Amino acid sequence: MKHKVFCSAACVCVLVALSLPVRAGSNCSCRADGAKFEVGVLRCVRGKLSRCIMFLNNPSWKVIDDQCPEASLPPQKAEPPFCRA
Repeated sequence: MKHKVFCSAACVCVLVALSLPVRAGSNCSCRADGAKFEVGVLRCVRGKLSRCIMFLNNPSWKVIDDQCPEASLPPQKAEPPFCRA
């Protein structure tokens, strides 16, 4: 009888432990270009927009888009030359 109670209690403990969410440790980070990046950060890696994620309990870059966004300025309006009267 004691053996059955012990096995039941052990099974419950294992099931509870397996159901708890696994969180990334504070030292988990992705690396690119010699720098560390926290989980969730977006970064251009090898010319592709990527997000640092946890995959199979390892930090990894997931490609979000095949191109990195580019910043550009809108065309400037030609201003008339400054004249003094």
